[in-house]
Amino acid sequence: MSTRYLESLFNPASIAVIGASERADNLGGMVLRNLMGGGYPGRLLVVNQNDYDNVHGVPCVKKVSKMEFSPDLAIICTPPDTVAKTIKRLGEAGVRTAIVMTGGMSR
Repeated sequence: MSTRYLESLFNPASIAVIGASERADNLGGMVLRNLMGGGYPGRLLVVNQNDYDNVHGVPCVKKVSKMEFSPDLAIICTPPDTVAKTIKRLGEAGVRTAIVMTGGMSR
């Protein structure tokens, strides 16, 4: 396999963080703050089912289907029971790479 297939994982030009909020204990929010604090140079987007305009200054949409662009990478930080449906919707939106960061998937 060529490493070009891994480009969207290791060097994404854009990232959507699914489930990020401004709550201090929110995993998605922590991921987003780390990306911003670490100097991530690409385009960021948040998807959160609540009616936020932005999260930590990053544009936010309510649904994957409302994303204005197809990010190279999605980082899923939502409850386990939402992950399969979220991955399906991301695929339908043209997202080819996703990282799942949630606990309890073995249940």
